Amino acid sequence: MKKDNLQDLINSLKTIGLTEYEAKAYFFLVIHSILPADELCKVSDISPSRVYDVLSSLEKIGLVSVVPGKPKKYQAVIPSIALKSLIMKKEDEIKSEFDSLIEVERSMTKMLQSMSGVVRAPEKETFVGIIDGQSGLVRFNHALFRNTKKELLGFAGDMMWMKDELPNFKNMLDNKVDVKILGDVNTRNKVYVEKFVRMGVKVKTRPNDLKLRGFISDGKTLYISRKYKKSGFEELAKMGIKTATLTEDYIGFISHFEPLINAVRTYFYSIWNQSNT
Repeated sequence: MKKDNLQDLINSLKTIGLTEYEAKAYFFLVIHSILPADELCKVSDISPSRVYDVLSSLEKIGLVSVVPGKPKKYQAVIPSIALKSLIMKKEDEIKSEFDSLIEVERSMTKMLQSMSGVVRAPEKETFVGIIDGQSGLVRFNHALFRNTKKELLGFAGDMMWMKDELPNFKNMLDNKVDVKILGDVNTRNKVYVEKFVRMGVKVKTRPNDLKLRGFISDGKTLYISRKYKKSGFEELAKMGIKTATLTEDYIGFISHFEPLINAVRTYFYSIWNQSNT
């Protein structure tokens, strides 16, 4: 294995929460199936003074199991099980961090308003929600489209999803909802896009560097979705290690925070008004 490829793999493991030594130990145990600590040191260049602490840490987080005997040996839990568990833990940490940021935003807003000395009308409560998983996002989309009354603005990708939303879009257009979509028009989706345009959906091509995906409904609800790899372990697949399972899923963020929605809506129209097609 090339050194650069190995370091890329180690870096991938570090992105999902492992240290340099933990990533090396787990990788070489996957490759060699089972090793005693001293042999692991030889193949991985992990310091003998650190190897037992590293293996103990991996055992605690469920990536390594101990095989009793003399000498004691260590075995990697297969990546399809171990990494999924690690990713779920990382996902929980991200959600917790996001919730903490929302609490910080609320407390800072309250504190700064109390210090300003300016009398203002009470603000509406800020709501931010998270939906994890594609099936949940699809259900939310259906509800969002059904409840949109005046305007739907969309940041889209290839727009292949539109073919599954025909009844909802037809209903919006029948109710005079102004629907504008920034997305990609290509040979794969052209038939569906042209059909929606004939129905009354306004479509313009998004800039190549626009990564945002989601919708703004009636200037009151902002929904942003993001695709992510649940394994975070692409390099294993490139190396032909079949025990690594690569899975993708989506996470959605929903907000009713008016200043944020207004900013994103202004951003949408700044792109829309500059686009000719």
